This record gives sequence, C-alpha cells and structure tokens, in this order.
Amino acid sequence: MKKTLILFSLCILCLGTAMAWTPTMSHSDKLPRLSRDFLHKYFPSLTISGIEHKNADHCDMMIVSFKDGSTMIFDAKSGDCHAIMLKSGSIPDTLLSQRVIDQVNKSYPGVKITSLKRIKGGTCLGLSNNQQVCFDRDGKEIAVPTNKSCGCGKGADKK
Repeated sequence: MKKTLILFSLCILCLGTAMAWTPTMSHSDKLPRLSRDFLHKYFPSLTISGIEHKNADHCDMMIVSFKDGSTMIFDAKSGDCHAIMLKSGSIPDTLLSQRVIDQVNKSYPGVKITSLKRIKGGTCLGLSNNQQVCFDRDGKEIAVPTNKSCGCGKGADKK
C-alpha cells in the first residue's frame, strides 16, 4: 500500500512538473506575422491584454486589446491593420502620407491623431478634439462616410 501511495505521489509530482514546463503561447503568437511586425515596429510599448477572433460583415478580423485600453483591428488572414484606437499618445506620422499630416496640422493645429480607420478609397482619422476627418488615397480631404461597415478590406486601401 505504501509503495502504491509513493508511486502515485511521484506520478503526480512528475505530471505537475511537466505541466509547469510546458511553454505557453503568448498573445502575439495568435496574430499573423505581419500584425506582430506592425505592433513591434510602431507600438513597441503597448502590452497585449487579449485577442478576439471575430467574423462579421464578411470580415475575418483579429481585435487586439491592450492593457492601456487601446484597441487595434487586423485582418485575420493577411495581418493588415485596419483600425487603431489609442487611449493615450498619437498615431505615428510614419503611418500616414506627408500630405495628410500637413493637412491635419494646417486645419487642426495642436490636435493629435488618436485613431485611424482604413476605408474603401482612403483613411478616416479621429482627432483629440473629438472630430473626425477622412482622406482619399491621394491625401485629399473627403466627406466622412455614413456607413458603419467594418472597413476590413473589401476594397480598403493602404497608404
């Protein structure tokens, strides 16, 4: 009986040790390579708190939440970034064309760009003064679209 108890205890100990050494998948490992590279390059200080895979409006998306409350949406297959909503800081200038940056600085001096959404034919930006401004792919200001689609790339353009 003692041998059985000792053997059982050793098995439990070995199993527990093996489970403790099993590598766990980090949040970013769930994202496509392009998304991971994008986060590392443009937002290295943000820490992922969760990732939700969602299929809506014909869009296969990865919704990434960060510990500071920011959110980003990526295409689940290609890894392209389709939306960024920051709780603090501003969208890096390198994600926008110089023409868009110049237009925002001229029309909205001192205002930070806190969100970005790729739409068909261009990009919409959310500003720290709670206004929204949209630009076509050539950097010309356009009307803010009224549709509420996910903008996930069924025609969404990049910079």
